[in-house]
Amino acid sequence: MTTSLRSRPGLDDAALFSALAGQGGGAASCARQPLAGAGLSAGPGLFYWAPVFLALAVFAHFALLGLRPALRESARLDAAEGLLLDRREREEARALKLERILRAQRDPIYLEREKRLLLDPAAGLLGR
Repeated sequence: MTTSLRSRPGLDDAALFSALAGQGGGAASCARQPLAGAGLSAGPGLFYWAPVFLALAVFAHFALLGLRPALRESARLDAAEGLLLDRREREEARALKLERILRAQRDPIYLEREKRLLLDPAAGLLGR
């Protein structure tokens, strides 16, 4: 039967932690074990700060290779949007003009007036 480490008299938190680490219980013991073959401990050092450096590298990659080109593309598309809106307005006005001409050419009264003008140009629009 095992006795609880907390029940031992005179055992403070630091001693409790080192006792737990010595028993091989949990991630604390893994973090203090030397790396196999490297001769380096995984304590405060490069491997301890590796997740921070990895996160900074991912953020730098996003900022430099992802965010800046995306912002440039956004600015380019904003400028192109203004040009396209102007072009669309011109084309819609042209389409309305062509539609009006097409409706007039289908109108029999307009066609008769055009035919009379072509036969007698001296009469003009108002005269007879």
